[in-house]
Amino acid sequence: MCNAVLAGDDAVDEHRGRAKFQIATVTCPSCAHASHVGAGIDVPIDRADRERAECDAQRISPTARATQDVTPAKRRAVYRRDGGKCCVPGCRSSRYLEIHHVVPRGAGGTHDLANLTLICDGHHHALHAGKLSITGKAASLTVRWARHAARENAPMGTTHVSAIAELEADALKALVGLRFSRSAARSAVTLALSRLGPAPKLEHVIREALRRLNV
Repeated sequence: MCNAVLAGDDAVDEHRGRAKFQIATVTCPSCAHASHVGAGIDVPIDRADRERAECDAQRISPTARATQDVTPAKRRAVYRRDGGKCCVPGCRSSRYLEIHHVVPRGAGGTHDLANLTLICDGHHHALHAGKLSITGKAASLTVRWARHAARENAPMGTTHVSAIAELEADALKALVGLRFSRSAARSAVTLALSRLGPAPKLEHVIREALRRLNV
């Protein structure tokens, strides 16, 4: 809901070219602690949200003009190239999109178009929380969920991995039964599992996945 208010009824980022994050985010240079500033109150944010803001920020200074990491022209070029949709396979989101640096700036990444991609806010948070990885060069990217890698590398008979895999399969079957495409359902279930606790119930996974499918 906050994203909808910030975006406005007729705001379209690809035409406007503005950075996603216009909220004031302050980061301590020594400890990297970050917070949003509003109404005279500092609200702490976690590392994942701080890194999201770093991907798609406009920087302000009391003594100089605001600067934007990714120029409006490059933002529009990324939107056109990616079709105005999230880069995660199966994700249908075309609103609340953010620019992501595939190779982070701190690791030597640049603002070149090949290092920039569109991603929805939910998947962007999951990525910076370590639950999702994106590698390669746009627009030929490899998207991988940490859960899938853990399942592939886990020893035979690992109880937790097997339980999660069974839960994911049951939720996927339920959504496909509701006539959602398998790719869209798989992406929604995976994102739902990344948002829920370590031992979620099937009905909670399905409910969260349906919310991600805008139902």
